[in-house]
Amino acid sequence: MMCFDMEGVCKKDYFSLIVIIVLQLIISKIKQREGIAKTLIIDEALDFLMDEKFGYFIGYLFRTFRKKEGEIILAAQNVMFLKSAPQLIRDSILINTDTKIILDHSKHQDNLPELQNMLSLSDAEIDMIKSLQRSNKWREFFCKLGKHAYIFRNEVSEEAGIAFDSRQSTVVKIRELVKQTGSTYAAINKYIQLKENEK
Repeated sequence: MMCFDMEGVCKKDYFSLIVIIVLQLIISKIKQREGIAKTLIIDEALDFLMDEKFGYFIGYLFRTFRKKEGEIILAAQNVMFLKSAPQLIRDSILINTDTKIILDHSKHQDNLPELQNMLSLSDAEIDMIKSLQRSNKWREFFCKLGKHAYIFRNEVSEEAGIAFDSRQSTVVKIRELVKQTGSTYAAINKYIQLKENEK
C-alpha cells in the first residue's frame, strides 16, 4: 500500500514537480505488478483533475488501467466538479466508470437535474436519490452498478465512527488520548467513556 498526502503541496509552486514524481511512481508500480489486482484511490479528486498534467494522466488511467487489472476510485464532495474538467478527462472517467455511489443530496436539490444529465441517470434513479435518509447511527446511499440501481444503508460501530471521524475536535482529542494511553484502540475506548460521562 502506498499513500501520498498531497494536501500540503497542492497550492505550492512546485506542485507540478511533485505530480511528475508521483505519476512516475504510479506508472512504475503498474508495470512491476503485472497480473496482480491494483486499486488507485484519489480522494478530493477535484484538486488533481484541475492540474492539467495530473488530470490528463487520470483520464489516461481510466482508459487503460482496467486492461492491467486495475481499478480507479475517485472520491469528491460533489460530483459537479466533473463539469469543469476538460472534456477528454470527463469522458474518460464517465465512460469507464461502472459503479457510481451518491450520498444524500437533500441540501443540493438544485444540482439534481445537472447531475442526472451528467451521469445519465433515469427519473426513477433521481427519485431514489431524493428518497435517501439518514439518522445519527446510519445513513443511506445510492449505488448504481452498471445498469442496476440500489439504495443501501450503512451503519458502523461507535468505535469505527470515531476512528474515521474527520472533525477537527475529534481528531485533536483522539491524538491527545493516544499520547496518554499509547494506543489508538485504548484512546478510542477512552473517548467513548468520556462522552458517556458527559451525558
